[in-house]
Formats: sequence, C-alpha cells, structure tokens
Amino acid sequence: MRGREEGQVHQIPKQIEDKEKTMLIYVWDLSPKVSEDFFRQTFEAFGQVSFAIISSTNLKNRNNGQLRRFAFVEMPDQTEARAAIKNLNRKALLGQQMIVYGSSEN
Repeated sequence: MRGREEGQVHQIPKQIEDKEKTMLIYVWDLSPKVSEDFFRQTFEAFGQVSFAIISSTNLKNRNNGQLRRFAFVEMPDQTEARAAIKNLNRKALLGQQMIVYGSSEN
C-alpha cells in the first residue's frame, strides 16, 4: 500500500470510534408523571447522557386508558448504557413499569 509501511495498523478517527460506542436506548410505557428532567436524571445515575426525549403515541394504554408514552436516550458509553438497561428494564418509575432496551437488543 502506498503511504503505509507493512504491518502498520490504521487508526480509526476518534469521532468514528466514539460514535460506535454510543448506544440509543428505547423506553416504552413511561408514566405521564415523568418529566423530561427527571427522566434524564434517572439515566444519568448510570453515566453520561447525550440526550433524552419523551414523546407520546396515539395508542392508548389498555390498563389506564392514557396515551402511551415512549422515550429515547442516547448514552455515549455502551457499558454505562447496558447497566442502565439492565437496572431499569421492567422497573416502576413514578408508579408505572417501563420497558427499556438498547438499539442492538431489540
């Protein structure tokens, strides 16, 4: 190869390497009582959070008749993200059990 010595290892640019470590987390059945700040803080207990967004669907929860809420969280460290998923999946947050899984675990 031109410009490289034999046996030289190509370095992955830091930005790409960091992006590969990022994990997007999906959360379903979020309580209507949960604010975006509280939600973010819940995940920050396990590590750094890049962003946290809460939204709603037009589907109603059959147990309480309220609109089903869901959220997305991005954590830059997969180890921290997996810890958050493991500890928060099927746990109640402000009285309602949520479903939490990572982008590579669906």
